[in-house]
Amino acid sequence: MSESEVPAHEHPHRQRNIALLVAGTFFMENLDGTILTTAAPSIGNAFGVASLSVGVAITAYLLTLAVLIPLSGWLTQRFGARRIFLTAIAIFTIASILCALSQNLTELTVFRVLQGVGGALMVPVGRLAVLRVTSKADLIRTVALLTWPALAAP
Repeated sequence: MSESEVPAHEHPHRQRNIALLVAGTFFMENLDGTILTTAAPSIGNAFGVASLSVGVAITAYLLTLAVLIPLSGWLTQRFGARRIFLTAIAIFTIASILCALSQNLTELTVFRVLQGVGGALMVPVGRLAVLRVTSKADLIRTVALLTWPALAAP
């Protein structure tokens, strides 16, 4: 059996690397959920709007996450965890770049919704993929590995 045919749980380094990748995506999702709050005055100044108005972009992201997370399970069953996870990372990354290039609050809000789509798929699917290949003996360590980086984000 070649290395690519051996399940991930039989390669502890591969399993750890996948868990770290998912932990990184969890970190980014949490960071993006909170970062606009501290940057709202600067964003408001840059766009010529009140900093309170930036709340619409914050809410759009969090609401998109909350609404679309249940969809991630269905998509994963239909198309596979790897395909959905990689697509989600691509969507999230492209949306993050578009947010940085936004010229006004409307653009920022639309791109934050797109970013929320990526985040809603990225984290639950990634965690599911990691936990599927984690043995019961490694479950606590793996959950800690997934969780601790995300706790540092806010």
